[in-house]
Amino acid sequence: MLVIWGSSGESKALDHQEICRCPTCGGNQTFRLIVSYVVRHIWYICTWVTGEKYSLVCQQCSHSLPANAKEMKAKLRKNPIPMFSRYSWSGFVIAILALLGLGIIISEIKSKEREAFFASPQVGDIYIANLASLMLEPDGSAHYAVMRIKSITPEEIEFQVPVYAYDKEKGAIQDKTKGKLSNPDYFKKETEFISKEKLNELKAMGGVKSIDRKVSRETLP
Repeated sequence: MLVIWGSSGESKALDHQEICRCPTCGGNQTFRLIVSYVVRHIWYICTWVTGEKYSLVCQQCSHSLPANAKEMKAKLRKNPIPMFSRYSWSGFVIAILALLGLGIIISEIKSKEREAFFASPQVGDIYIANLASLMLEPDGSAHYAVMRIKSITPEEIEFQVPVYAYDKEKGAIQDKTKGKLSNPDYFKKETEFISKEKLNELKAMGGVKSIDRKVSRETLP
């Protein structure tokens, strides 16, 4: 992922003046307060401020005197640096945490939904599962496939199984999301009967990845 980051120097003349002796002009002059700082950013949105400095600048010759930041801030009514420059990073962090929290909540909902669907299967339910543990001679540790329930008995479930399986779950997910299940040649003509005991073992091993009951039902042959 491309990360865009950078920084820019900023300075701002403030509505605060003091009478000070100017070493260049050789007398008392009016000095104006200046704040300078560096705004750093990531993607131009997450910003924070570093290098905040205050100085007093002579209005006659522009000679600059360093000023104590703590003392100058106490004399100002509010922080002169824009809030967005100072605190947008916090909003960025909050947004990330919110997205992470939302992801956890959605994952928990999906998990509970999968448990409910598994406990009460229905004809037409779509399973994505790693069937390697059910195969006598699997050609690898992963054999992800999309299965659809065709019939249910008290002891076993009849599944339509696909012609092709994948070594990664992503392949099976894409088949489902891209509507490939509606292809008449997607599933084999022969169905597979899996006992509920075996299905429970598959689930206990983490082999049942998802169960979908929300997709539109196709007419089962």
